[in-house]
Amino acid sequence: MPGMIVAPEPLAVEAGAQVLMAGGNAVDAAVTAAFVEGIVNPMNCGIGGYVLATLHLADTRGGAGQTVALDAPALAGSLTTPDMWEAASLGPNPDGWGFLVQDRVNYMGYSSICTPGAVAGLAMLLARYGTISWADAIAPAARVARSGFMVGQTLAASWAYRSHNPLTCTTLDAIEANPEARRIFLRPDGGPAEPADVIRRPDYAAVLERLVARGPDDFYTGELASEISRDLAENGSFVTPQDLAEYAVRDIKPLTGTYHGCKIRTSPPPHGGPTLLAALNILEGYDLSALGHNSAEYIYQVSMALKGAFADRNPYLGVSGGSTSSRAGRSWWPTCRRSHPIPPTSVWWIATATASRSPTRSVPAPASSHPAWVSSTITRCATSTHGRARPTRLRRARAAPPAWRPRSSIAMARL
Repeated sequence: MPGMIVAPEPLAVEAGAQVLMAGGNAVDAAVTAAFVEGIVNPMNCGIGGYVLATLHLADTRGGAGQTVALDAPALAGSLTTPDMWEAASLGPNPDGWGFLVQDRVNYMGYSSICTPGAVAGLAMLLARYGTISWADAIAPAARVARSGFMVGQTLAASWAYRSHNPLTCTTLDAIEANPEARRIFLRPDGGPAEPADVIRRPDYAAVLERLVARGPDDFYTGELASEISRDLAENGSFVTPQDLAEYAVRDIKPLTGTYHGCKIRTSPPPHGGPTLLAALNILEGYDLSALGHNSAEYIYQVSMALKGAFADRNPYLGVSGGSTSSRAGRSWWPTCRRSHPIPPTSVWWIATATASRSPTRSVPAPASSHPAWVSSTITRCATSTHGRARPTRLRRARAAPPAWRPRSSIAMARL
């Protein structure tokens, strides 16, 4: 069937293309590519991560079809508490995402691990909408994991990067902090892998083969779940056996917007869909085609739209239609057209804006958030008010910040 595969790594794209050429559908190709991507792009995805899918199902009778979405998030473990990192908070990450905590425990190590949703999410996608077997979807990834893959320039550069800020956590920091990760991803001399190095992951291949033999439930309630739970408990994780056993994928309602007459359906809060629609609402004020694709002016205007969308993300993500309305987009046009600076924002500023009367305060998540993410919200957003100046735009914010999840840790590398 005709189609297009988009993924960060060529090996994952090739695996998905092979599925399409063999007669599989788009979901078959997506699930297969996702499993391979987890091998060759190990710092960003894998069976220790999560899945978010937005699908448009065609109507074979010629109708408009239906758009659906599945959410299999990485959930904070049930042993988390609202104030566990409040005293250790160091404020927002100056690199632009998340918060800094003493000893970087929210970014690396067993304390940063969440309940993984990837296996359950991919299994449900394939069962509902796919046509190939679970074994066929996993087989290419298992082959790549066992035979090995060649490290490319992008992956090698991400591993070699060292931050100028010792409080932040780089990929290499996370690898070096975990013995299994060091064994798998570092060279014999202790340095990071370089371009053209070959990395083999036989342990990961064995786990994938177990999932083929015993099914996805083994990850959550079977023997594999017991092994995972034992390792997590021995090393101070907040994820419990009950968290794994009770994990459930959610059906969510896609968010709908428009751009120059085109209807767009994307993921709802707390995911990135609202920010995408907000950026497009701002860009509707420009004739981008007249600027010339990737011209200096084109890149500048798109950058300004993205900055405006992200400036509104934290204050308004919990408000229905807060940053995704056309009116919200138009409100940014004067700023962007006059090249006025857009102040940086973070959840920390929202916390200080809404908690100015108390030295420390936890800001609750909006009711529309996933309940299991509330503990993650509190641990990342409860901070001290240090009297830092706040941008004028944020003073009108009344929304609580969305629920952020701690990253899945490289400590899951053995999987």
